[in-house]
Amino acid sequence: MRDERDRILRSLETLRTGKAPLPPGLRGRQLCFLHIGKTAGTSVQHALFETMQGTAILHESLQSFDTVTAAEVAINDLVIGHFGYQHVAKLRGDRYLMTFLRDPVERVISNYHFLRSGSPVSGYSQRATGAAKALTLSEFLRCDEPGVRMVTENFQAKALAFDIRPEHQHTIVDLHRQAAHNLATFDFVGIVEYFSESLLALSDAIGREVPLKRMNAASERSSAATVSSDDLDLIRRLNAVDIALYAAARTRFEQTILPTLRSCDTATARAGTADRGWPRHRPDILRPLVRAMPA
Repeated sequence: MRDERDRILRSLETLRTGKAPLPPGLRGRQLCFLHIGKTAGTSVQHALFETMQGTAILHESLQSFDTVTAAEVAINDLVIGHFGYQHVAKLRGDRYLMTFLRDPVERVISNYHFLRSGSPVSGYSQRATGAAKALTLSEFLRCDEPGVRMVTENFQAKALAFDIRPEHQHTIVDLHRQAAHNLATFDFVGIVEYFSESLLALSDAIGREVPLKRMNAASERSSAATVSSDDLDLIRRLNAVDIALYAAARTRFEQTILPTLRSCDTATARAGTADRGWPRHRPDILRPLVRAMPA
């Protein structure tokens, strides 16, 4: 109860002292960032903190989203956290929902090294953290303990379908179908492998710059190029649903968002109006493309 009271008081204090205006592209909607682990979310998070400075912000852990109330969430302009799609019901109806996806093979490898070196330990990640510190990558991938499988198998799809935690997996009947259906409800889906382009597209969509930041990169991270072919094959088998979702989202980004950004950049350069305020592109064109991306 004390945590809930403190969160409400922080948000109300922002409202009392006069909050900053929201980015015009949001049109008064609540900006909600579903942060999937090891998808550049910490960098996005800090960028959004800067973009939304002076507004009411709710930033909580996965466990806290289990107990936070919809009324408490409603008084905030920016909602950020490692929440699962099950918690989306607590967000305002007038929301702008966003997330980022990453190449699933690279995400699993990065997650392993992050758990070994710098991950904060929470109740639901404790087993995975302990296993990562005790096992080689090859052993970690072959560990069947549910707390480890949580991060090695279709992590992104589980977050999108309902929740990543083992105790919630029984509620997911068809992982691919549920994750794809829910992803289609997002207003924006960034692609880590197009990180700067994703932030540029997001900036244009909401009508205010989201600055490029790179934080929380695992210092011991190895790329897929250093992993054995057997381990890579296993990662791909374990993450078949993640790979399908990511491939569809990336293809749509490449076919719709990138050409629009590049054509607008060319037009802006020809007009000699580069770097003269925000938005630099055409939000009226970009917003519907971003909204349709996950389909």
